[in-house]
Amino acid sequence: MNILFPIGSYYPSQQGGPCNSVHALAKGLVKTGHKVQVITTNFDIPESAGIPFDQWTEVEGIQVYYMRFPAGASPAKIDARILLSPGRFFSLLEQTPCDVMHTTMLFTIMSHQAADYAKRQNIPLLWSPRGSMMSDAFGRSSLKKKLFLSLPFVKNGLQQAHFHATSPEEATDIAHWMKWYTGEEVTERTAIIPNIMSDELFAPGGAMSPYPYKYVLYLGRIHPIKKLENLIEAFARIKPHPNPLQSGEGESGSEVRLVIAGWTGEDPEYTRSLKLRVEQLRLGDRVVFTEKRVEGHDKATLYRHAEVFVLPSESENFGMVVLESLAQGVPVIASNKTPWQILEKKGAGFWPANDPASLAESLSLFFSLNNDERKRLATNAATLAREYNNEALIGKYLKMYEEVVKK
Repeated sequence: MNILFPIGSYYPSQQGGPCNSVHALAKGLVKTGHKVQVITTNFDIPESAGIPFDQWTEVEGIQVYYMRFPAGASPAKIDARILLSPGRFFSLLEQTPCDVMHTTMLFTIMSHQAADYAKRQNIPLLWSPRGSMMSDAFGRSSLKKKLFLSLPFVKNGLQQAHFHATSPEEATDIAHWMKWYTGEEVTERTAIIPNIMSDELFAPGGAMSPYPYKYVLYLGRIHPIKKLENLIEAFARIKPHPNPLQSGEGESGSEVRLVIAGWTGEDPEYTRSLKLRVEQLRLGDRVVFTEKRVEGHDKATLYRHAEVFVLPSESENFGMVVLESLAQGVPVIASNKTPWQILEKKGAGFWPANDPASLAESLSLFFSLNNDERKRLATNAATLAREYNNEALIGKYLKMYEEVVKK
């Protein structure tokens, strides 16, 4: 089978989870003998990366075409260029025959141009909205999104398509959204399969901690939907118990930091509000912002040495950062606005309500655990991560593609 992924940004770009989750899926498909091609852009990939643009290149067995756009061009500007001058993109699609077109994300022109092309060419079409059909996705820039959805080819590219959801919660949102937008019932055309975790993410991080102190970790976008203010408020409330896992000495609350890892430039106003709240709570010496993204081996090392990882998001269709943490044997506290109830079922973490008091309660419970209890959580975390590797999930994806082609 030949699967084509048109996607706005792709590995090694780190501009969002789909860059890595689509890459992990593509590698899994190639390992099972299928052909995968990706048409993408050079967004978030510097010239220094050594990747050739405007030509086909092989990335870990996957044929990828990175369309060159001016350095520093925003996704909106790239979308505008593809919308106003689609010739190059359509020419690439015509030169890239496939059995299935697998599009990703809702609010990108490239995805809809590709979907519209697939419909006109009778190519089986599959959408992975990646959370963009969830109700919270419409809270910001709603006017722009309404204008986007008014484009005729947008609706056309979604009608009669198949869908992939990464969780039951996302499948429900897709069904509601499509009923509202197109009037279609899509439940029977929606497959629910978690993201595949790349084997590389199981490689242990470095043996030396990046910080000389113990820390609670958040890693990801610094964006209002992540509700980091809840985590900061929760952290201000906790008084960690002695941690026998790390040392024989007790520790006071002031010895444990909160590390917030991610680029603070996406929403500067939100970042300022978080830092102001840190100062108001007198946490200036206990909360650390990395200010930039942490990637690759450094990211694995940051996970590995965290006491616990916390995802306080108000909405998540999946949350790859949870798997990344689990793979390093680090327990996770994920809010109940994320699809991670399995953390408690598998004894790998906690799934509290997304408010400061509930998050603080889970953090306090974690720090109250003894050495053996923490080791058990860590073991369960690593075991749970293995349920999302390529070997465990690729068969489900292949069955999904077979269903899409058959129908």
